[in-house]
Amino acid sequence: MMLLGRVFLLVSVISPSVDCLSSTAPSLQSILSTHAPAISSLRSQFPDADNDLSDLFYLRHAIAAGGDGPVASESVRSAINWRTGRGLDICSRAAEAVSSATSGGKWTNGPAFSRAPSIDAVGRHITPDVALTTSDPAGNLIYVICAGSIDDAALMDSVSGEELVEFFLYVKEVHRLVADARSLEQDRLVKIITVNDLSGISLLSGEKRFRKALSDSSKEAASIFKELNDVTMLLNLPKLVSALVGLFKPLFPPSVRAKLRFANGPLGKSVSSLTEIAPGGLKREVFLGQLADLLAKE
Repeated sequence: MMLLGRVFLLVSVISPSVDCLSSTAPSLQSILSTHAPAISSLRSQFPDADNDLSDLFYLRHAIAAGGDGPVASESVRSAINWRTGRGLDICSRAAEAVSSATSGGKWTNGPAFSRAPSIDAVGRHITPDVALTTSDPAGNLIYVICAGSIDDAALMDSVSGEELVEFFLYVKEVHRLVADARSLEQDRLVKIITVNDLSGISLLSGEKRFRKALSDSSKEAASIFKELNDVTMLLNLPKLVSALVGLFKPLFPPSVRAKLRFANGPLGKSVSSLTEIAPGGLKREVFLGQLADLLAKE
């Protein structure tokens, strides 16, 4: 079933056209076939794992580790331990949200919105104006967040760092479910391009509690959601570029730092609300074109 509409207040997904499906990338089925022995091996090592975990779960871990060796086994074990332990409530919420949100044949925001951890507090500060996910022409998910537009001090006065980490991990689990569904629909391995607009970020007055929550959630997500993230772009850095790079780069785990790209251009002062780049938004096509140009240069 094609996911249509907007996934929670951080995700909007559009149906790809026929042109979006034409790609030189290998098909998902060919990737699954190539990694079938590793997937089978990893499954056999964890017979008590959740039966709802699809082959894509094991595939992403196998690709990240380069096979089904000890690194992959430990990676899967860590992810399963989180899913059955501290992340159990998050995963349950996300699964229920996606199931309910798609029950009518198209996406309905309410169920996913209401099930997000600490949404009453977080939802006052992280809105579609400053954070959402849309699709590129190839069908990949693009998660966009304007960190400089978030009142981070007020946000952190209303939630604990742990609660904000749980919120971001919930969003990531919703992303995973949507990306896996789209992977099966499109027969290609869908990943997430993260775009962080740093316009307005202050090196001197930034909220340390907010940065720590971002760092903690990024590190935890990197160990749980293997091969889900693609490129992470940091846009529109202030003039103190070297200082800012030194401030933000350590916030990301090594696997993310390897895919970091810095650029100027899209978003910034030209977009007052991210709803302008959502499907139907007046500045959507310009943004997608600029982003495609930046990605092509790397």
